Amino acid sequence: MDLPHEFGSGDYPPPPHMSLHAHRRFIERERVGLPPRGNNNGFEPSQTPPKKAPKDEDTLEMLDRASKSSSAGMTLDCKTVYSGKEDDRGRFVWLDEKPDDLVKPAESGDSTNYALVVRRKRVFGDPRKTLTLHSIAIQSPLQRKLLVTVLKGYPGVTVELKRLEFHEPFAPFIHRWERLKQAVKSEEDEEAKKHGKLLYDMLHEELNEPISVSTDMKTNRVANFDLLWTLFPPGCTIYTRQEGHETALRMSDGHYSKNKEGEDIYVMNGQQIDDDGSRFGRRRTCITIKTFSGTVPITSLEAYPISFHPDNEDLMKRLQRRGAQFESLAGVHYKYYKGVGWKLGLKGNIELHNVNGRVVIDSEGWNYFTPARHISLKPLGPDEDLGIGENAPLKVDEEGEHGSGEESEEDEDPDEGPKDAFPMDGRLPESGKNKTARDPLTANQHVLCSPTVRGFAFDEKVWLNLFVNCVSDIEFSPTAFDTLVLPENQKELILGFTQSQQITSSSESPIFDDVIAGKGKGIVLLLSGPPGVGKTLTAESVAENMQAPLYQMSAAELGMHSEEIDIRLREILELCRRWSAVLLLDEAEVFLAERNLHELERNRLVAVFLRALEYYQGIMFLTTNRVRDFDPAFQSRIHISLEYPDLNADSRRSVWASFLGPKGITAQQLGNENQKENQKDGKDQAQMTASNGEATSPMTNDSTAAPQSATAKDLPTYTKPVVIPSSSKHTNTATAHSQDHKNKPTEPQKNVSTLPSSITDGDLDKLSLIELNGRQIKNAAKAAKLLAFHRGVDLRLEHVMTVLDVTQHLHKASRDNERQRSAIFM
Repeated sequence: MDLPHEFGSGDYPPPPHMSLHAHRRFIERERVGLPPRGNNNGFEPSQTPPKKAPKDEDTLEMLDRASKSSSAGMTLDCKTVYSGKEDDRGRFVWLDEKPDDLVKPAESGDSTNYALVVRRKRVFGDPRKTLTLHSIAIQSPLQRKLLVTVLKGYPGVTVELKRLEFHEPFAPFIHRWERLKQAVKSEEDEEAKKHGKLLYDMLHEELNEPISVSTDMKTNRVANFDLLWTLFPPGCTIYTRQEGHETALRMSDGHYSKNKEGEDIYVMNGQQIDDDGSRFGRRRTCITIKTFSGTVPITSLEAYPISFHPDNEDLMKRLQRRGAQFESLAGVHYKYYKGVGWKLGLKGNIELHNVNGRVVIDSEGWNYFTPARHISLKPLGPDEDLGIGENAPLKVDEEGEHGSGEESEEDEDPDEGPKDAFPMDGRLPESGKNKTARDPLTANQHVLCSPTVRGFAFDEKVWLNLFVNCVSDIEFSPTAFDTLVLPENQKELILGFTQSQQITSSSESPIFDDVIAGKGKGIVLLLSGPPGVGKTLTAESVAENMQAPLYQMSAAELGMHSEEIDIRLREILELCRRWSAVLLLDEAEVFLAERNLHELERNRLVAVFLRALEYYQGIMFLTTNRVRDFDPAFQSRIHISLEYPDLNADSRRSVWASFLGPKGITAQQLGNENQKENQKDGKDQAQMTASNGEATSPMTNDSTAAPQSATAKDLPTYTKPVVIPSSSKHTNTATAHSQDHKNKPTEPQKNVSTLPSSITDGDLDKLSLIELNGRQIKNAAKAAKLLAFHRGVDLRLEHVMTVLDVTQHLHKASRDNERQRSAIFM
């Protein structure tokens, strides 16, 4: 049979099912000894033998046969090609022949024998010189040994290398010029001294001008933008203000860059000591100085070396005192705060909050509840003491914390930026019982401590950065719970339950535990009764007695939908468990109302709270005046339920006596009371006491009043508690606050006159017959005080009756509505 021309000698036609192209590949693989691929060997799929992976010996044998059958890649030599001339776009082609314009390299052969290689380049446009120093290469081992002590710790320099290269502007030598000069002068070995003098003389010839200019500007305490870098050697201590507070940083590095507006800036990276909840460490802070023309005083810059501060000694003492206070705030602390707190908003803007109340300082909690803003620190090291001054030791991070010089953001904080978006190894700093003991900070380290701590503000319900010098202690009222008007057995039951729960909840062996781990470890108390009988005061006085935080949860804080309520409720319960706080939910019927078949969203909401109560591990108070509306499922989840009756005549007389007593209330206190009442509607409180609350007990009198500070001893004990700082403490009175320009904790305002009272016992008997609750009595007393103060006379019964006559329509309408509701449900 005649074969087509495509088939050569020894070939055979393809099988019917195989194309000509596939058949040729099959023949070629067979010729070089490779196995057939797929089913192209003529077998049907069902007849294809199972494939076996070739052994290493088989693969080597096949590659050997392939190399012998082809000459590709078998010539034992190197082929060299050369780049041709570049065009205006930097493109070129590869050529076989070496270019003709090549010159002999300057550094080759015997150039390695020289101790120092100096490279110079041409200068254009400078009438004073035609050549300038480009770079140097230090090859002398004696010079490298000399530089070990001179440049030790300088970022970006590894003096142990066999060949050291430095480029203009030779910042290491300018910053350490005096060290180099002293090292050469004190060298004892003659040969080493000659090598050191060679290096010094060469650098002195080239760097004399910038060094002398920099020295002249420092002497005159001025700076220009171009030589700003000479003012900030790495390791020096920088003085600046962060959010208006004096701050000291240790300089890491600096470089010129541009901000978002395209302006030239000088960027400095400094190190600061901070706390992440488990340890003290170094946090990197970025400072920028915008370009300016001519020379300006050094102290007018946004940041400058602390040695130029005009009050350097007092500044160091202030920073050390604040640093010691910063160290004392490490961990979890319940404190009072008066000042501005801040946080970053969703768009990166700074949100300011005016805080005047109690806070919890907790850096570890900050990391846990705001992980997107977690604190990322580098360790201080076991023997590291951050010194002060230009010769202070400088620890450079392994990651190259000195920077690359390419950063263009004006004020990016690494703790808030994308570089530290995730914790190290995906873990937040260790917490709980596994924490290691902290090493105490030194006096030098106190200077470099951060001016801020992280904490939670209870009134604002938000995590904030808080300033250390605005934090002070709380002086709790020891008689807050004693002034509560309740039967003694009920008071003992409440206090015994809550105190025992607080102690045993943190114990490894609790008194009682559920069958299911983590379930039923909390205690829930339901306080029910009409408005103004002291339900809220009970929770507040319990928290005051235990000196525990009080978290007042509101409906607005939780949200509207069950999904967001579930998330927010989990966070609040964890906060209270973490801090052993007392949780108060006013108007609980809003969330715990009975389920029905028509409101699925409400049913989901009730289910969320049922599960939350079951697994809550702290103390929770629920207050309501509509206990009948509660879902039956909550009954089994409530440990104690107390009913508060209406105030009787004796209780009302005690309340009137407390508010209208001879000591009186200051006008400014009344203004503060009215302002804060407008901010907090619907608080069921009938009494006022020196606790973290609003109401005062009907039984409050002078003999049972809480101790007052020396500057506020004449203030009444029934005022709404506002924490007032004294020299180192705060007493729970409502005196106005003032803050000095140095942001120190405020002191109570002095010489505030009180309103004298002419109310008699007979007047109190008359007032006690009027059916009012505690809050209504308080409001009437405040209004009468203001009226008497306006007239400039003593407080008398006629002032109270005038207020009651004006507002009686409101009280009458309230009583009529109550009677109507009672008639409907009878």
